[in-house]
Amino acid sequence: MHSEIQDICLNRDAIILTDNDRLVVYNFNTPLFVTEGGKLVKSLLSEVELIGEREALQQKYPYPSIIDNLIAYGVIVPKEKSLRNKISDYKITPEKKSQISLYLLVSQDCNMACKYCFAGTDKYLKKTRMKYDTAKKAISLLLSSMAENGTLSITFFGGEPLLNWPLIKEIVTHCKEIPLCKEKGINLNYGITTNLSFLPKGIVQWAKRNNVGFLVDLDGDKELSDKTRIYKNGAGAYDDISKNIKILSSDKVKISLRVTVSSLNVDYLPRILEHHLELGGDSVAFPHVSTYLSEGSLVSPSLLPDPNLYIENLLACYKSSHVHWSKIWPINDFFVRVAHKTRMKWGCGLPIGGTCAVDSAGDIHGCVWLVGRPNGLVGSVNDEGNPFESEYFSQIQRKLLVDNIEECRNCNWKLICGGGCLVRHFNPASSDPYQKEALRYSNSIVCNTAKKLAELAIWEICQDAVHKASGNESGEDFHNPGCFR
Repeated sequence: MHSEIQDICLNRDAIILTDNDRLVVYNFNTPLFVTEGGKLVKSLLSEVELIGEREALQQKYPYPSIIDNLIAYGVIVPKEKSLRNKISDYKITPEKKSQISLYLLVSQDCNMACKYCFAGTDKYLKKTRMKYDTAKKAISLLLSSMAENGTLSITFFGGEPLLNWPLIKEIVTHCKEIPLCKEKGINLNYGITTNLSFLPKGIVQWAKRNNVGFLVDLDGDKELSDKTRIYKNGAGAYDDISKNIKILSSDKVKISLRVTVSSLNVDYLPRILEHHLELGGDSVAFPHVSTYLSEGSLVSPSLLPDPNLYIENLLACYKSSHVHWSKIWPINDFFVRVAHKTRMKWGCGLPIGGTCAVDSAGDIHGCVWLVGRPNGLVGSVNDEGNPFESEYFSQIQRKLLVDNIEECRNCNWKLICGGGCLVRHFNPASSDPYQKEALRYSNSIVCNTAKKLAELAIWEICQDAVHKASGNESGEDFHNPGCFR
């Protein structure tokens, strides 16, 4: 069947996992799941590189059907297809975008003083608020860059965006009246990322009428959250936030909760998950504290969670049998990537112009985490033309392609995580020990989390497919990946 293939090697991007006598190979197509005989297959694969020739491999392992299957699944490949270590010149052809996430920094001011705030310097929190004309220009510019029938997701961001509540209402009303939206069939989504320490009058019914969702930050129950999410006078904000979450939830407004995981709450993630779902959250996200503030300085190392504890407690959240995986980020992200066989060439939409942040002055930044950095500045809402066709994106597309990131290039998992959050690569190289340790830590927690969660997803999806193939329909629906024994 595959006798024409002689000089062979392992596919450098294939992920091989073993558990006793079970083995799974994930290669961004239909996974190969060996429920029995995994030790034999693992032994065979361990010698592919050493032997390097198909006929010789088959002499030592006289199982031609196994070798044929490994070739068919792209686990064993011709040597000329081994492309590891090659720097890629991959570049996206400029085109209209079908999906754009626009973050409007309607308020670069805040009523709170959270201990780890990524925007906690005056380069970001300028105590300024966006004007109506600036917001209109931003939306118009991006709409002109979009393909027909595309989706523009507008997130009202801060600081605390509800400090500029009148503008948020004006913008949603304005979007309903934009002729270009109707002409191009653009789908508009709205969201507000807020501390929800207060509720403006009328916002609940307005949100329901306009299908606006909320992402609310809360770091646990009262004992935990009041350690980090505090007002400027030092008082904890939990009581106000939790009360307002319940108000939104009781009126069936879409609300997701976000927990910034730090050294102060990393031990309690399962407890926080239970608490937040009881409060009324539709889902709960557990991002770890960012090592870097938006303008490039570093967060206090005392706030950084232990990476092993972070991963261990994320997995403990998953094991809560009554909580569906889709409700827990970043676990749900990796399950979807694996089930859909998504190849992540980049860690996020930043390099391809899938996301941007417009500050109160109208400057366009590649990401909210880059506001205040000169090397994160894309342009201005006053510029003409498609901002995503600029030289800025042309350069970072190549620089941040996962094949071109030195510490990622030889990693089998790189196409599952795409290099993770890319903000760390915007910090200049430094000989400062603290900066070096921050980069090492950032790389470590991104990499280890991606590997553990992707490994969990691969095993669970394969096992679920076997359950269904055996007539057991009690397993979860993981988009029917169609694994084979």
